[in-house]
Amino acid sequence: MGHERIDLVWQTGVVRERRWRCGRVNGHDERFLTAGRLADGRRFVHHTGRGNAVAFDDEAEAEALLERWLATEVWRPTPACFGPDQQPSDGGSWVLRGQEWMPA
Repeated sequence: MGHERIDLVWQTGVVRERRWRCGRVNGHDERFLTAGRLADGRRFVHHTGRGNAVAFDDEAEAEALLERWLATEVWRPTPACFGPDQQPSDGGSWVLRGQEWMPA
């Protein structure tokens, strides 16, 4: 099983399924950690502080990297994607408090 670095900007059919935020909202230290799948069925994990995403053939390898990155700092769950009405569209239950989306 392999993995490769990819640039999500050039990928079509990207589905962002889970996302976490670290740092202050809209602050200079705000970073995101996103997990999802690509159109070809591979899983990806993307850390905005580390550059490109990493795509995996094996879901277990993707989860292992995700867990390793989640253990490095205090991450808060946040909506993975938004619809045209600017409301979360990832299937989760969210409430907006101030400028921050939080699990309901």
